[in-house]
Amino acid sequence: MSDLYANIICDEKGIILASNQDYFELQVGEAITNVHPFFESLFIDSNNLQEATTFNGVHIDDKVYDITAHLYTSQRLNLKLADVTTIYDRIQSIAQRKNESLIFNEILQLKNDLLKERDTFKDQFLENFSSEIRNPLTLIHAFSSMMAKSPLSLEQEQLMTSIRSQVSGILSLVEGMQQASHSSGLSIKFNQAAFSLKELLDTALDGFENQLRLLGSRLNVSIDKNVPSYISGDPDKLLQSINHLLRFVIYQSHDHTIEVKVSELQRRANISSISITIDQIFAADNSTIITKSKEEIRLKASKNLGLNICRELLDLMNASLSIDVSDAGTISYALNFKAPVSKSGSVKTTVLNEIAAVNLKRKIKTLIVEDQAAAQMTAVKILTTTKNFDTYVLTDARKIIDMVETDDDLDLIIVANSINQTDAIELLKMMKSVRNMSNRTLKYLALSLNNDGKENKKYLRNGYHAVLGKPYTDDDLLQVIYNTVDLKLYR
Repeated sequence: MSDLYANIICDEKGIILASNQDYFELQVGEAITNVHPFFESLFIDSNNLQEATTFNGVHIDDKVYDITAHLYTSQRLNLKLADVTTIYDRIQSIAQRKNESLIFNEILQLKNDLLKERDTFKDQFLENFSSEIRNPLTLIHAFSSMMAKSPLSLEQEQLMTSIRSQVSGILSLVEGMQQASHSSGLSIKFNQAAFSLKELLDTALDGFENQLRLLGSRLNVSIDKNVPSYISGDPDKLLQSINHLLRFVIYQSHDHTIEVKVSELQRRANISSISITIDQIFAADNSTIITKSKEEIRLKASKNLGLNICRELLDLMNASLSIDVSDAGTISYALNFKAPVSKSGSVKTTVLNEIAAVNLKRKIKTLIVEDQAAAQMTAVKILTTTKNFDTYVLTDARKIIDMVETDDDLDLIIVANSINQTDAIELLKMMKSVRNMSNRTLKYLALSLNNDGKENKKYLRNGYHAVLGKPYTDDDLLQVIYNTVDLKLYR
């Protein structure tokens, strides 16, 4: 039909008197109430239709209609019908897309919330894990350092070397996990310095000397003459990466030869492209290793925590790590990076003899604020062994404040990052508010649970004179103290 609306006129019983519709198969004289219960309901209470009433979106069979009903005489009911199925379908489609969009956004928000919760949990776990492991590592690290200075047999020296190497490995893993976990979406600050790549490599290799001997493996090192003597970059992160890679390679080598080659690939605009290649050469009769596929080796490497941390650190430095296997069975690990060439670098100087030679006439009165038993015992043992310190230990905030307020002779306060009642910064504020002003030489040293420069600056900014990260050795603690206090007052 050409008209937009169809009209149906019925009597008081619903019998069609006239109609121009072709929606339903009905003729004049038939009852419209037989089509659908909707029409039947109109005649039950037709007195409410004295004025025209429109019913929108009436579903009849597979169609949708807008129906206007008007009882214009007591015996006549005029029905005006419009097929709005197409329009309704469009509205439904738009509404459905809108609902789907809302649902999608809600799901996306839920996913983001879950990711945030996961990241928060991961950060809290790593923070707690770091806290729990650094205190016992401090004890092991410091005591092994102290024992290494005493007369030891060759076997004992090897044992001490192994212990210190394992501590360094665990610490490297912890710091690597923290740095990798904070890398996503954050700007990681690098410590830029000029350094010798040869010295850095020597430092890394020295830590594995004992393991190589125990495993019966041989290590050959060659540095190409074109490699610059000094480069600029973050030596700490590069050292961590090299340590993780070496640890992975060495612990899979039994009676093998490991060749470390350092070469310069190219140099442009004073930027050197350097490759550190570690070749794991297996014995000719070791057919099991030789026949391993590249995929198997890469799969094993992908599951190693230390190597994954190595990759994360290298990504942060815009460097890369590749693994390849030759037909002869040699596995090659190539660490490639770029660094500006520097004319000179920092020269390492040993201060161990100077520390050991410090002999004071007046003892440094020191208060240690540390409630972790292992770390507390470590600090006390280090200080008392030198006989240069008069040492006290407190963990209760009220007693700490009382001592700071009343003791004029207190020289140094060593504060752990937190104790049960407060953290190091809040405690420092309380101590400074009650400090006896006649004591102008009092120094504050914070013991931090990480070596993050930003975190350490927070301590310094809030009034600490020095910060030392855990784990530390006896030499580390004594050097920081002797550099912080004025030794001329005690000689």
